[in-house]
Amino acid sequence: MGFFITKLAQILAGKQKTFPRIKFNSYIPVHYQRLKAFKPDVIYAHDLSSLPLCHKVAEETNCKLIFDSHELEIHRNPPLGRLARRQVHKTEKEYLPDCDFVTTVCESAENILRSEYGIRNTDLIYNAPALGGGRSHPRWERFSGVSIRSDAGLNYSDFALVYVGLITLNRGIEFALRAIEHLPENIKLLALGPGTSAFKKQLLRYAAELGLEERFTIMDPVNPPDVYKYIRNADAAIIPITPITLSYEVALPNKFFESAFAGLPIISADLVEITKLTNKYNLGITYDALDEQACANAILEVYENQAKYKPSSANTEAFQKEFSWEAQEKKLVNILDTVLSYDGAQERNGHG
Repeated sequence: MGFFITKLAQILAGKQKTFPRIKFNSYIPVHYQRLKAFKPDVIYAHDLSSLPLCHKVAEETNCKLIFDSHELEIHRNPPLGRLARRQVHKTEKEYLPDCDFVTTVCESAENILRSEYGIRNTDLIYNAPALGGGRSHPRWERFSGVSIRSDAGLNYSDFALVYVGLITLNRGIEFALRAIEHLPENIKLLALGPGTSAFKKQLLRYAAELGLEERFTIMDPVNPPDVYKYIRNADAAIIPITPITLSYEVALPNKFFESAFAGLPIISADLVEITKLTNKYNLGITYDALDEQACANAILEVYENQAKYKPSSANTEAFQKEFSWEAQEKKLVNILDTVLSYDGAQERNGHG
């Protein structure tokens, strides 16, 4: 019997990309009894896959339900197939209006969710680091524990252009390599973050094909709360996201906040939310996301005018004050207080 159950589980796991509701519903038999026994006052569902489970428990225990939409699930990367997209949309349409509150990561995503599902109780929780740091973990070992510049073995005259985040497909690292190919040789690209060894090797081979093996270094990931401190003696940060999905077009990722908190000039694709905050706080420069030459020109502009693009201490401090996790934490507490004050289902997103 155990063999057939294992085999069935393997078959269903292989179908999850086409039928994501299999994954969403798989959480219910695994976690339902434990979560219900906890007798929560509020359940905060993170990511769509947990929402059917959390909704079921919230209904049966009469507790409050908050959903955190990390990104626009229908428009995520890699792009969903037509059948998977329909299932994700059906799941959001079924559950989001029944949540007491929905949080997401930027104004554009909030507006899209409000319009698509008719919800009104929403707010933003940004993907920003804590100024107070965080606990370390053996998973996030750094080279020497000093700084990205010294760990990469750079010379004083080298211009350290840093990419932060997951090292994988569709993150624009190859795009950035092609952009620096014909720029001054002391412009070095450092990629900091987790990724499979196979893909990292593939990137290094690609850099070698471009003749950039001495100008591209992949760094081991560091403890996430320490990223912005670790990179702050680089010269600039690059965010070469290609807007292949709507979720990417309106992205406001961790790497943007980490780069801004580090006080680095930001060179970014002209994505909606990043452009808005880059201009508001004078954090750097943006370029046409699909134009490699425009990206190269932007890098050269910052390289040749470093003093002009270096964010002022006042701007960096103002940005940190508004967006740090400490500020988000206060907002989150206010959201929880608000939700706990709701009187019955009539206050929920899709009612009243």
